[in-house]
Amino acid sequence: MTLPTASVSMFRLSLVARTSRMGTEKRLTRLSMPTDNRHPCFVHSSTQRINFSRHLATYNPLIIGIRSEDPLRIWERRVPLTPEDVKDILEAARRANERFKDMEFESENRDSPPSIHSHSDSASRLEPKVKASTSNLSQPANDTADSGTPFVPEFLPYPLEIHIQPSSKRIFPDSAYVEAGAKVTDDLTGAHVLLGIKEVSVEEVMRDAAEEPGKLLSVKDAKKMKVARTYMMFSHTAKGQEYNMPLLDRFLESELDLPSQTSSSAISSESRLPTLIDYELLTSSSSGKRTLAFGFHAGLAGTLLSLYTLGAYFFREFGIQTPWLWTPLPHLPLPKNLTSSDATRTTFSRSREPHLKEENAAISDLDTLAVPYPHTLPSTPNLDASLPSVDELRRALRDVVGGMIRATKDGTGEPFGPCVIGVTGSGNVSQGSLSMLSELPHRFVEVHELPDLVLHRKLKGSQIELDLVYVVRIKPEDYLVRKDSLASSRSLSPASESSTTFSPSYSRSDYHASPSSYTSLFPIRIAPYLTLLLNGAGWAPGYPKMISEEGVKTAGNVINGMDEKKRKGRFAVVGDISCDPYGGLEFVTHATTLGKPFYKMEHISSSSNGSSPAFTSQTLLKHPVYVQSVDILPASLPVDASEHFSNGLKKYLWGVVRQYASGVEAVNVASQETREAETRDEVKEVEDALQRATIASRGRLAGRFAEEGFLGAKVGAYRAKRDATGVDDLTRPFYGGSKRCLSSLSPGSSSSFTTSPASSMLSPPSSPLPPLPTSPKHPKHPKRILLLGSGMVAGPAIRWIMQRIMKEKDVVLVVAGKERGELERLKGLARSIPCNVREMVSFRQVDIAEEDEVRKMVSDVDVVISLLPAPLHPPLAKLCIDQCTHLVTASYISPEMRSLDHAAQQANVLLLNEIGLDPGIDHVSAISMLERLKEEGKEVKSFESFCGGLPEPDLLRYPGHLENSMHDVGANLEYPPAGPLSYKFSWSPRGVLTAALNGARYKMGGNLVEVPGIGFSGKGTGILARENMFPNIDFGECEHDEELRKLQGMLEGLPNRDSLPYAEMYGLPDGTMTVLRGTLRYKGFAELMFHFHQQGFLDIDRTIDLESHSLSLSSLSSESHEESFLTRNHTARALERAWREVVFQIRARPSSSSSSSYFSTFSSGKTEDPLANPIAWLLSAETGTPSTTIQQWIGLPLLPSSPTTPLDLFTLLLAHKLQYDDGERDMVVLVHKVITRVVTDKPVPNVGEIEIEEELHTSSLVIYGSYHNYTPNERLYESAMARSVGIPVAIAALAVLDGAVESISIPRPVSIRGVHGPGHISIREPVLQGMLEAGIGMSEGVAKVLVRDKRIE
Repeated sequence: MTLPTASVSMFRLSLVARTSRMGTEKRLTRLSMPTDNRHPCFVHSSTQRINFSRHLATYNPLIIGIRSEDPLRIWERRVPLTPEDVKDILEAARRANERFKDMEFESENRDSPPSIHSHSDSASRLEPKVKASTSNLSQPANDTADSGTPFVPEFLPYPLEIHIQPSSKRIFPDSAYVEAGAKVTDDLTGAHVLLGIKEVSVEEVMRDAAEEPGKLLSVKDAKKMKVARTYMMFSHTAKGQEYNMPLLDRFLESELDLPSQTSSSAISSESRLPTLIDYELLTSSSSGKRTLAFGFHAGLAGTLLSLYTLGAYFFREFGIQTPWLWTPLPHLPLPKNLTSSDATRTTFSRSREPHLKEENAAISDLDTLAVPYPHTLPSTPNLDASLPSVDELRRALRDVVGGMIRATKDGTGEPFGPCVIGVTGSGNVSQGSLSMLSELPHRFVEVHELPDLVLHRKLKGSQIELDLVYVVRIKPEDYLVRKDSLASSRSLSPASESSTTFSPSYSRSDYHASPSSYTSLFPIRIAPYLTLLLNGAGWAPGYPKMISEEGVKTAGNVINGMDEKKRKGRFAVVGDISCDPYGGLEFVTHATTLGKPFYKMEHISSSSNGSSPAFTSQTLLKHPVYVQSVDILPASLPVDASEHFSNGLKKYLWGVVRQYASGVEAVNVASQETREAETRDEVKEVEDALQRATIASRGRLAGRFAEEGFLGAKVGAYRAKRDATGVDDLTRPFYGGSKRCLSSLSPGSSSSFTTSPASSMLSPPSSPLPPLPTSPKHPKHPKRILLLGSGMVAGPAIRWIMQRIMKEKDVVLVVAGKERGELERLKGLARSIPCNVREMVSFRQVDIAEEDEVRKMVSDVDVVISLLPAPLHPPLAKLCIDQCTHLVTASYISPEMRSLDHAAQQANVLLLNEIGLDPGIDHVSAISMLERLKEEGKEVKSFESFCGGLPEPDLLRYPGHLENSMHDVGANLEYPPAGPLSYKFSWSPRGVLTAALNGARYKMGGNLVEVPGIGFSGKGTGILARENMFPNIDFGECEHDEELRKLQGMLEGLPNRDSLPYAEMYGLPDGTMTVLRGTLRYKGFAELMFHFHQQGFLDIDRTIDLESHSLSLSSLSSESHEESFLTRNHTARALERAWREVVFQIRARPSSSSSSSYFSTFSSGKTEDPLANPIAWLLSAETGTPSTTIQQWIGLPLLPSSPTTPLDLFTLLLAHKLQYDDGERDMVVLVHKVITRVVTDKPVPNVGEIEIEEELHTSSLVIYGSYHNYTPNERLYESAMARSVGIPVAIAALAVLDGAVESISIPRPVSIRGVHGPGHISIREPVLQGMLEAGIGMSEGVAKVLVRDKRIE
């Protein structure tokens, strides 16, 4: 490793004294004395008048900077250095610097200056002479700060400072670091060493050199001396991770040819690019094991979360409370009721709630019990909460859970037999698990004892007790055998209860030499007897799976062979602490979060038929398995993990500091006779470890990474891809993955973009205009947002912004609308927040037509959110451009809006559109998912996306009986609350109806499918034609999303307009066989709408003359409205007669012979009319959803008096009949299905095919409408559609307000300006993260299968 070395490390000190009448002047000359031949010699001298006092000299400090972690990592609260260690480091550095000053002072005052030609003489004369009488410092051996610490430099030629960026989520507050002596600042540009836990963002890597630490000889010369910086982090680059190659590229010279590391142009050997050191590569030279790791803490936390999951399993599946429900959770404060005495009273009591034993019971049902936690776990950390230490967690587990096990007669659970916990692995993870389990009453057993223990409740011939847990340490030799030895083994029968005949054939050396020769008996020999499996073992491709997907079925068969009483709770929970989806535990499909730490596995894939994952058969498990697979376990113990890490990091940090001061230290080491050889060996060990952990230095790959070449090849491939496409991680966010070259598009080329909804995401690149200032437009005021519109979407948006106001108190919100009633309703939201911030939210009644008033409001704010109708957005955007105010809307980018792109760029204004549900969430979630799959090297073969707003499934349940009506309408009126269409409308249904007439175009299985229709390619049948429907939408396993699984088999799909432009927008490869975007409806909707269309209900090119009927409809409308002389019954009957005449007129339209034949067929009675029952229901005055605003509601609307199109009449009828009733909820469903494949090139014998691994990746969102407190006494309903539009709009507006909408991949920020959709990473990631925090985040799952394809020669 070659770390940057300060120039003081390359020079010896020479003093030439001379005397003059003006006093004594010292000339200090630094002559180059390189410590090794890697540094070229040079001379730098300066003359200055100095005082003999060492305290008057000026020094540049060596600065260690501690970065704040990525705010998107919401659970990452760990720190590389604790405040306590910061204090120790600063104190030790101060003492070392004082000793250096003493040494320098003594050298300056010697009578005979040392020879500048004699190295040894110079070294001996520079030996420090510190007398007790002249210094209050103790001797180094007695220093409390660094006594006995060989890693602390004996002499430090400059002061050391620690600067730390502020962070509100860091587990240690900023004030603790200030108290320790650190400086809290956002600016780390002066730092020489930069520390963090996770990788730094690409744009934050400072490639420029820092000022050299040391004595300032002159201001002019000080500015010339520069040294390279050093970054230390978990960079996740050493294995060539594709998604982090842009980060590694920042540490390498751009002229460098990779992987050869040669260059056509000369690259200076003294490059000042920063050095990259990866914590993961710091290892012991003797054992080769990592010396800085969090595995032990992962084992501690994973064990607790797995025990908690075990409690949830017993409660969900059997309705029984066990001690495990009281397991302390590491990422939450210890509850006050977490005591064994309180808990014991409710242990093993059956729940009195019968629904808790239903299949879909939720963990939130535990809220009603006396358990310690509210088991709807928070999705984000409580930054103000005090988290428990490891000791406190141990104590709670020991005293509460362990106490309950010992105190109750049932122990761990009489109905479930002995609780057997298996632990795999031999590293830090398993040691952490065993350490935490040791707090429970326990006994170790061997694998061969498991059958007797579980089946006979005996151990070594004696009856067992249930007041303890049985722990088995599982070693590879316990389950790995050579395949050729299976025939001779007599213990492979699942029914075998004795393992004494098991003859292991495992050899560690043979296993690693030939892993394919081995297989795992874990599913037969161990898994069936376990209650909980804690997996801490690693796995690598080519090695046998510990438990394959088929192995889960095998284990289930063994369990099914047991007696019914003995099979309960067997192989109930798997805690995959190693969190390696599809790894050694092949059935583990995905990582979980601390907010949702486990998932329930009820099905297992059956891929033997070689079919596509979309049609993979599933095997139902007779005994479900709960899987805990949290991938950020150490982050749940931020205090203890940080203290452990910080303690281990210190010596390596001192090693880096020594490199910056290596010249002076070299002198000291040579002259310090008290240093033992053992001490020097320890220092050498640290230096060697740092060298092994250095990935890049001086603009080149270092050490083995330069020699092996694979990492250079990865960076080279990244550069080649970037250069070939013109779109890389530095500019890619403009297009969200598009392959279009940025350089080919000028800022004024917006006219070349089409205006379809899909292409509106392809925003043209903006000019490199100045970024949004961090201060608001009006420096004397806080940041301001204007929200225009007071409809149903406004409520969720206002609530989200108010959360920010209550927390940060840095935003003023002005809500303006036309309707006073709606504004009064929204004011209730402001009354629900504290008085001290209530004045930061105001409401104004304004008409958007009053341009002067609107202009003034726009000029007073920084960002405008428009929830107005889409046609009003272009004129509003012009006002925003004039007033230099940013605009955020949820509407599609219209041609008028697109034409404003250049003007907006010139005004440095962002016009952000399409940030609702569709468009909006659908785009940001799809792009994010596809980008991640691309980074993982997976080839996308199929992309399908379906979205729809629907009634909740409960509204499709048929009533048990009919209510009494005014007249008999027959059993044909018996429809569920959602009516014959299985649909309800929260606003005018006209858009839903006209969408059915649109044409569509998509790609399916490599074939282009075009559906003619209005608005696409002329007049046609539209998407309602039977051949264009998808009658059954299959979501796959749905293990990742319980709500989605409830909808399996209930929905159909219709193609949604033109899907093909999305292929380019999403960056899909040309070989993608399927590209389809569609709309979701309940089954039967499209078929029924097809018949309505065929019979003229959707016609827009003719009108019905309502005044020509025998009944005066205009008179009826007037009289019915006033109810002046007609009773309600008479009004209802009159409306029914009038509507029947209107419907007859609609169905009797002049049409083609085919349409006439269609109508006459049903009229003649030859075939049952499919619209007979739906129309009877629609034309009854007694059906539909009564309006709460009308005293005497009638199930039919009043008819207009002027000629009206059939479509508008049908719209009027449906809007009246199918509105939502109180207590009824709507629902939004969004599902992306992506099939990827990786060609394994594994030939299939005698077939001429190869096996191809395919994966079905599913990303889904299911949102229900919900009630919220608008006033203390009023809870108002917010529809799912309103929440899915309002919340993303508010999140995006706050991101714009905070200046986050800018490129995050280049050193100099380039703001995103002009007309844009949400494809930019700085928009889509905050939106997705905010949705997660709002409880409406996307859920993802993956299923894997092997398929066969023709071999390509």
